[in-house]
This record gives sequence, structure tokens and C-alpha cells, in this order.
Amino acid sequence: MKKIVLALLLVFIFSCSNENKTDKELLENDKKELVENLDSYKVATYKFGKILIRASAEKNTISPEFQSFKSDLDRIFNKVVKYDLDNPESLSMLDYISIYRDYKNMEDFIMETDEDIFPTLIDAFNLAYGDSISKQIEYLKGEDKVYVQNIEHSVLSAIVILSKDLGKEVSLYECTKTYPELLPDSEIKTLLQYFRGFLFFEKGLYYLSEDEISRNIDWLNTTKKSTCHIQERYFNGETSITSKPI
Repeated sequence: MKKIVLALLLVFIFSCSNENKTDKELLENDKKELVENLDSYKVATYKFGKILIRASAEKNTISPEFQSFKSDLDRIFNKVVKYDLDNPESLSMLDYISIYRDYKNMEDFIMETDEDIFPTLIDAFNLAYGDSISKQIEYLKGEDKVYVQNIEHSVLSAIVILSKDLGKEVSLYECTKTYPELLPDSEIKTLLQYFRGFLFFEKGLYYLSEDEISRNIDWLNTTKKSTCHIQERYFNGETSITSKPI
């Protein structure tokens, strides 16, 4: 609770020094800064890996530019999918050099491409590892695809934060690809939004952080049949989430 109060206090102080700017303008400034935060080698290589997987299920229908890279992506994917974690030498030094060279050749395409134009990770994994029946299942489309890939982004945003190699930068990227309003109303949804709010705060994106936390609190206050008991008790001043006082 103290962290939230501190975050809101800092936002208030910071806003007082920007009296000539509207909240909307300041929020837009944070969004621009967020995009700049994602311009890193770590995010680029992570995104490359995801596009590599998702593009493996694509059938050359994206764009002429994608078609020019399709064979390279498939070749890299076929190498990576055979990688043996117990045997690092399953990929030779020449394989790593080849993968890096191909990555550099398509780096601009990777950074400018929205990964969500490709099939979902579930569809890609079904195609790569599924049985004959799974491989015949039609890819998700329309609202179903949007819903599933949104779940994928939200789960990954929480998982990668635990990785020493990926961490907050990549988690921030997955947060920008997640739309909490499209997630089913649940305690997981509210926890995700608080997590996003704190992550934005740590990056100095105070207006994005305040907006995220405020919208979440408003949702909790207006939801008649909320199942988010932990968060409700927390914001009602009950710092303990145990059923009985200690």
C-alpha cells in the first residue's frame, strides 16, 4: 500500500511542475518514451525468436517483404527446433554465425513488424510438435485469435520477469502487447494490471503507471460481483490478506 501511495504522490508532484501540459499530453509523452525503452538489442533478439516461431506456421500470406524472408526464417527455425539443451554442441559455431547473419539481414523487418500478424504461439507449437490431428486443426482467427494471443502476451510478461537474461525490458515489451481490457474479469487480470503499473513506475513512466493503477481501482470499485477479494481488502486498508488476524 505504501508503494502505491508513494507512486501517486510522485505523480502528483511531477504533474505540478507541468502545469502548462494536460494529463493527456503527459500520458502521450510517456507512451512515446515507452516505445524508446523498447529499442534495445535484448528486446530485438527476443522478438526475433518469437517471430521465428510464429512465422513458422505462416503460409506466405503476410506481405511480399515477408515472403522474401520466409525461406530464411524457416531454415533458422528448423535448426533451432532441433537444438538439444543437454548437448550445446548440437549447433555448430557455423550454425550460430549463420543464424546471426540472417538475423542482421532481416533486423529492420523484425523491428518494424507486429508479431501479432502471425499465427499464435499455440498454433505454431501445434504445427511443430503436435500429432497428425493437431496439425490439421484450423488456425485461430478473428476475435478468438486476438483473445488467445492476448493471453499469451500476459502470461509471458509475468514469466520473463523471472529470467536473469530477459528480465524487465522484455517483460515491458510483452506488457505493451497485452490489452487487459480484453482479458476475462478475474483476480489474475487485476494482478496483471498492478504488475504493469509498478513496471511502468520503475521505468519512470509515472503517468502510464498512475493511469494503469487508477483504471484498475475504478474497475474494482464499479464491479458489482467482483471475485478479486485480495485486491479489494488490500485497497480497503486491510494490509493482511489472511482470513484471521495474526
